Amino acid sequence: MFSVVYCCLEVSKYSRRKSHIVQVVSRFVSKRIAFCAKMDCVLYRNGMRFVSKRILFCGKTLSRTLQKLDFFLLSFVVLPNIAYLCTQRVMMFEKEIAEYERVRAEYQQKVADRMGQRQWMEYNEILFSAHSCAIEGNSFTVDDTRILREQGMAMIPVGRSLLECTEMSDHFRAYDYMTGRLDAPFDEALLKEVNRLVTEHTLSYRAPGAVAGEYTTEDMAAGDTVFGDHETLIARVPSLMASTQRAIDDGQMHPMVVAAKWHGYFEYLHPFRDGNGRTGRLLSNFILLRAGHPLLIVCLEDRAEYINALKLIRTEATDEFLTAFFFKVAIRRMKSELAQKRKNSLPVVFF
Repeated sequence: MFSVVYCCLEVSKYSRRKSHIVQVVSRFVSKRIAFCAKMDCVLYRNGMRFVSKRILFCGKTLSRTLQKLDFFLLSFVVLPNIAYLCTQRVMMFEKEIAEYERVRAEYQQKVADRMGQRQWMEYNEILFSAHSCAIEGNSFTVDDTRILREQGMAMIPVGRSLLECTEMSDHFRAYDYMTGRLDAPFDEALLKEVNRLVTEHTLSYRAPGAVAGEYTTEDMAAGDTVFGDHETLIARVPSLMASTQRAIDDGQMHPMVVAAKWHGYFEYLHPFRDGNGRTGRLLSNFILLRAGHPLLIVCLEDRAEYINALKLIRTEATDEFLTAFFFKVAIRRMKSELAQKRKNSLPVVFF
């Protein structure tokens, strides 16, 4: 069996025929027919990876149709409807989805629904902000984050810098903005505003001359990764946002898969001068919260695995590791908090 990991195709000159081609591809993918394009398309067969750089169409109808319309691959980034359709059809992550939904149902009933909405959101805000900023190097602990959230900049935790406090305060504002607008369109306006809030009071220190909420004007690098030409990558952001909005509206793909795919491709594009990671994790949770799911919190101790999963999108041309990582982290967190709930509900003998 072949499974399409992702095949990002665009019909730029033949938009009138797009709906027809989606139906054709859907029919062939459902019959387990493998296909690729003129450029690299990563496929898996019986767990073994191979890459084809030539047209490899199985089925005369599909072959003639795609060659006639001259589809082409766009560096695994642009995600129109057809890409989501292909991934949804092969039904990857069935086991992860089943376990996630089983645990989520219990978690929702026994933990989330038992808290008031305000307390629930504040609890998640502190955990999420502490770990998301820590992944970027902030030294705040969860307790430090709680103190800052409750008392503001008047109470700076001992041993923490003013820059770290400011970064955390910016993250609070971005989180509040994001969670207060879950009915907003998933578009560039939302993306830019979240990034602006995340970096508003720290960007001038880290990147003098850069503008918070605006795309980078120079090529980017992070750690040992050199990103592509910034003009080319930024030009793909509108398609990524629009395709993700369509996937959200369509509801055919599990929200965790949508969140993971969007996050992986967004970090691949890396369009802002600073705050790409925090912005990406915030908007991944926008997708989850909008669907009524708990927040995904990538903990500091998972940083190495998380970064590696992002790198595999570049080196192995697949986001399956990031998607599997998202499911694992989400399930583990819910199970941990359910265990805490059971343990802390046991009777305690005082004397």
